[in-house]
Amino acid sequence: YYCVHDSEELEPTECTKQACVSGQYYYIDEAYYRCESSATLVPVMSRYCSYNDNVIINFPMALTEEFPDKIKQAMEGIEKNNNSTAVVSRRGKNYLESVSGIFTNCTYNVEETKSTFDLVCVNNYVAVDEETDDVKICSMEQFGYVECIEDEENPEKCNVSGSWPMVRPTLLTILMTGLILAFFTRM
Repeated sequence: YYCVHDSEELEPTECTKQACVSGQYYYIDEAYYRCESSATLVPVMSRYCSYNDNVIINFPMALTEEFPDKIKQAMEGIEKNNNSTAVVSRRGKNYLESVSGIFTNCTYNVEETKSTFDLVCVNNYVAVDEETDDVKICSMEQFGYVECIEDEENPEKCNVSGSWPMVRPTLLTILMTGLILAFFTRM
């Protein structure tokens, strides 16, 4: 819930139930939670922890002081270098305003009952590919880096192109593509 409290107590406190995005993860009080339905957060346990998957983790803006240092540094870099923000805009005011990032390599520690993830990128973070010198930007929709195109109205800003993500295919995607091709060639 997000509550507005009148310190002078002239108006009653108003609380609005905040929605989360189903299937996405949230970082709250130094722990990770998975959104079930649109408003229920459950702790990330081993069953939600898949090492090879890329997932979106949201860091609610109301808890900025709790953000891990990597997220704070990425936010500063995005504001400074891309004249933008890492905050993801969602439709509707009832969603938790959050900084979002792509993470992978989920590991669950049974003894500590704690999950950890490796950061891939933070929304709107711009990087230069060391091998090709191509400029790329982190896209939540594409679950990773994609080609960056210059914003015509704001030359200091980089936008997400409509191209495919700059990620290497996994064994699963290669197998699925092979099965689909085999299916259609037999028809």
